[in-house]
Amino acid sequence: MATTNTLKKTLDRKTWEFMTPVPVATLAGAHVISSNSEDPNALQLYIVSTTAQYLYLPKEDAWQQIATVTLGGTLSAGATGTYASAGPTGTATAGSATTMTTNLTIPGSLVGYTVRITAGAGAGREATILYNTTGANAVFTFTASGTVLDATSVYEIRSGRFYVWQAGTMSATSFQYYDVATNTWTARSVTSAPATFATDGKMISTSGVTQFVTGTATAGAASTLTNSAKTWTVNQWTNYQIRLTGGTGAGQKRVIASNTGTVITTTAIWTINPDATSTYVIEGDENAIYLLGNAVVTLFKYSISGNSWSTLTPGAARAGAAGLATSGQWVR
Repeated sequence: MATTNTLKKTLDRKTWEFMTPVPVATLAGAHVISSNSEDPNALQLYIVSTTAQYLYLPKEDAWQQIATVTLGGTLSAGATGTYASAGPTGTATAGSATTMTTNLTIPGSLVGYTVRITAGAGAGREATILYNTTGANAVFTFTASGTVLDATSVYEIRSGRFYVWQAGTMSATSFQYYDVATNTWTARSVTSAPATFATDGKMISTSGVTQFVTGTATAGAASTLTNSAKTWTVNQWTNYQIRLTGGTGAGQKRVIASNTGTVITTTAIWTINPDATSTYVIEGDENAIYLLGNAVVTLFKYSISGNSWSTLTPGAARAGAAGLATSGQWVR
């Protein structure tokens, strides 16, 4: 008798697979930094040495040598890194309902990445790049929208940056980020960070990938947003990020200082105060990177926008200093 095959193909089998070998032999201290779930290309940065770095492209199963940089310090125990979703920002030089001309030089494809308009014409719009030109003043093409962009549109490309922290004695080039969109390296401040880093460490970013709350405000003021329909626990959102996604003030984001059952108070005032038309999301603070390790209890916090370091004291002291095989994870 005839039978019907109802078996389904498994697209993502939970098996180990051999991938393209690394382009050069692994050295002591070499490590891989992975992007997060917001990255459509799932890129990984391979730090081979202080002078050689590669990107792994999972879709092509291939390694790409990127713009090289000389990293300060040493590649040894304590070298670490993390990924943050926010990429370069700028102001458009022209735009339309389907295109935006940037003020950036883009060397390659950014298809699949998201662009957020944070101020000016189209504020609050998010669009996926369908096509882009390369070179100076690269042009992005999007799906048509009723929102028209122009030379006042301020944008952020969600193409990500890999932050790399070296071990040894810190120097002006020991902490740098690699920008995926522009294929460039930029050194960051190490002032108030550890002067030396000699044992295992872990760098952690608190990404905005997960949206914990979405809603519409019922009121707003210089540094507050009210949603009278909520019954939040007091201060449950302290140090998270609130981002206005539509209505008045769309495109702005601020770190939350405190909250009551219905009112969010931000650490900085709004440029444009929200009101009852403002929609919002609460998510991880994308401006924060944490560093632990170095055989000390102290937790260090880096502000991306401020390019500055501070120290944090745990509410309850840890049982021991973060040393050999230190690890950590932000649980979303």
